[in-house]
Amino acid sequence: RGLAVDAAAGLQRHGQALRLLRPLVERRPGDEALAVRYLTLAVEAGQPDEGLRVHQRLLASATGPTAGYRTRVARALTDMGRYREAIAEYESLVEGAARPVDASALVGARLSLAQLYDWTGAPERALAQWEEVARDRPKDPDALRQVGRRSLALSRSDTSLQAYRSLLKIIPDDPEGLKRAGQLLAWDGRDPQGARRLLERFARVRGGDYEVHYLLGELYTAARDDERARAEYEKALSLLPARSQRK
Repeated sequence: RGLAVDAAAGLQRHGQALRLLRPLVERRPGDEALAVRYLTLAVEAGQPDEGLRVHQRLLASATGPTAGYRTRVARALTDMGRYREAIAEYESLVEGAARPVDASALVGARLSLAQLYDWTGAPERALAQWEEVARDRPKDPDALRQVGRRSLALSRSDTSLQAYRSLLKIIPDDPEGLKRAGQLLAWDGRDPQGARRLLERFARVRGGDYEVHYLLGELYTAARDDERARAEYEKALSLLPARSQRK
């Protein structure tokens, strides 16, 4: 029967493959591999509710699902474009509804969940997952950059600044960290000297950034250092495209 299921699926006869597989699933309701296969075939056959019925039955079984099973189901649902159902699976996984999951798999689930939140228009929930990843991996530059960028986009300046400062502790000359942390301090206005130090350091490391030189000009103007302010404004102007190019 298993070979017949494979043959029917190979011929794109998903409804027939589903009918052939159903007796096996009914006899072995706790078989996770069969449940995942059945769910996939049910969606391809246009009968997603039937696949989810078997999935829910397995979830309610005495032993419950393993973390690996929930991960496979979530991936299958994502591939099928069933994002809401996939989100529910990943949420259950990160909330501990499945049997113990190792740290690496948990991070993977959070990253997948963040991506799904992005796709479904929930940026704050995506940010929350990246924050969890950054807490689990406090020396992961990519996680810190994501938290910094996403927090900034959501106007959560303090969270963004904290993330970029943590990034600079790991990579002191990181251009993004220097620029964004400097900008955030400058915009906040509480630490103009700290802002200048970071932006000057960015200029030494990377240079050639209109926004940075203009902001340094503003900071020097506020500090009544007209000579340095003029030098920074001139650098900013030199980076603007010629008028003919801007048209």
